[in-house]
Amino acid sequence: MQRIIIIVAVLYVLWRVLTAFGRRTAASGKGAEDFSRFNARSRDRRRAAKERQATNVELIACARCGTFVPADRSLKSSEGVVCCSRECVAALESGADTSA
Repeated sequence: MQRIIIIVAVLYVLWRVLTAFGRRTAASGKGAEDFSRFNARSRDRRRAAKERQATNVELIACARCGTFVPADRSLKSSEGVVCCSRECVAALESGADTSA
């Protein structure tokens, strides 16, 4: 009889721990609405990603190596020639070989 009472008590404690853990997981976990395409937060994230993707960026070829870089990230040498990196600018200014 004593074994049965101990087994029942252990099972009860185990059940309480598991249900408390399940409630905490359910409260902080993702639900079906988080995966819905109609969720406002997900919709806004998708819209922002499309806008970032849709912007056209002008690409300019490096005068030394021919690598295309965005116009806002390109560098200009002292002669006004567009380059992709500091190394290319230094190579052009030092008169090094123009091929990469």
